Amino acid sequence: LKAQTARIPRTLGTLLTDAVPLLGALAIPRAGVRRDDEGKAYVLVVAGGAVARRDVVTGAYDEQQNLVEITTGLAAGDVVIVGPIEGLEVGDRVEIVGRES
Repeated sequence: LKAQTARIPRTLGTLLTDAVPLLGALAIPRAGVRRDDEGKAYVLVVAGGAVARRDVVTGAYDEQQNLVEITTGLAAGDVVIVGPIEGLEVGDRVEIVGRES
C-alpha cells in the first residue's frame, strides 16, 4: 500500500492510501472503513481534489495485514482517507503533498 499525506484545512494532515488488489480482491486498511448512524459501511476518498463519500460493501478481513476486502464501491487506485477525519467533511478541498513509493 502506498501512503500519502493530504493537506486539509483545519487538520494537521491525514494519511491516505491507494485501494489495491489483494489476492484477486480490492483491499484497504481497516481504519479506512467507517460506518454511519445506520451501520452502513462507507469510505472517504479524494476525488477531483476534494473529499467524497463512497458507500462500500465489505468482504473478508485479513487480521495479519489489517486489511478489509471491498467488494463494491471502490476501484483500484482510488485514494482512500484512512487517518484522522475530525472536522473533515464531504466537499472539503484537499491537496496531496507527499507520497511513499
